Amino acid sequence: MPEAYPHVRELAVLQQGMQLVLSSLDADAVLHHILLISRNYFGALGSAVYLLEASSGELSCRAVSGSDVSLPKGRLALGKQTVAGWAAFTRAPLYISDLSKQTRHTVEGGGTGSVLALPLLVRDRVIGVLEIRSTKTDAFPPDTMSLLSVFSGQAAIALENAQLHSTDLRRVRQIEIINLIARSASAAQDRQQFFTMLSELLCDTFEGTMIAIALCSADGQVTVPAYAGTEALVLERFLAAREKGVIADAFSTRALALVNLG
Repeated sequence: MPEAYPHVRELAVLQQGMQLVLSSLDADAVLHHILLISRNYFGALGSAVYLLEASSGELSCRAVSGSDVSLPKGRLALGKQTVAGWAAFTRAPLYISDLSKQTRHTVEGGGTGSVLALPLLVRDRVIGVLEIRSTKTDAFPPDTMSLLSVFSGQAAIALENAQLHSTDLRRVRQIEIINLIARSASAAQDRQQFFTMLSELLCDTFEGTMIAIALCSADGQVTVPAYAGTEALVLERFLAAREKGVIADAFSTRALALVNLG
């Protein structure tokens, strides 16, 4: 019985770490805690969290820890090409106990050691992958893998909660902006003042965007009475888009026109 006590203490420490992860509603803090526990509790020399982007269907590296082990830091396609991509595709853990003997998947940095990729699942839906790397072979015995599977499940729930919370905050902010725009419209002294306030409010709300108010007269002439953004306005772009492009589509259909610039 005494030899079971250390294992019980380890579980208690892990439980405390899980509570720390689940208690946060900030996505960056959750990611930080996941990597911290992976390193301090499970002894991972390098670890990374990839989140699945719904728009592209690819994994995007959102957080990485460990400078001694090479981990993919860009975008990864789902499939057998990479360890994380295969774990997401199959929705099952992938463990390679000896990197020097595997040839099926591309492993950045190669070399020796072992790697474990755990899908982050919420109600059987993949939201990402936790990849853990070690320079030791057979670094993750069955007991450790079982604990990591439990941990990855809790981590997935925490990330989902943080993302939902962030979405709710954005919606609240957007509603506030809509109300502010409505108040600004009634307070504006003239149309030009309203257009200027509208473009600046939208630019401040949606960081990294360029906002332009484009008007088309009865004879088809396009003017831009207001613009806000970090880049200079190029009027020729709007004139070209009026003839053939997204602005032409919006005017012709009198509806939202969306173009993905990739």
